[in-house]
Amino acid sequence: METVFHYGADAAYIGGKFLNLRAFSKNFDNDELKKAVKLAHDLGKKIFVTLNAYP
Repeated sequence: METVFHYGADAAYIGGKFLNLRAFSKNFDNDELKKAVKLAHDLGKKIFVTLNAYP
């Protein structure tokens, strides 16, 4: 997240470990999600947490 915001992003879309279609990638765990949201808020940026499910 630091890199994303360092290079000028105003917002980031991220996914957690569950309910995410990118099941085999290294997704954010709950603690990492909390840290990402805090970092974004501290910098005046936004975080969008994506939730997907298989139909």
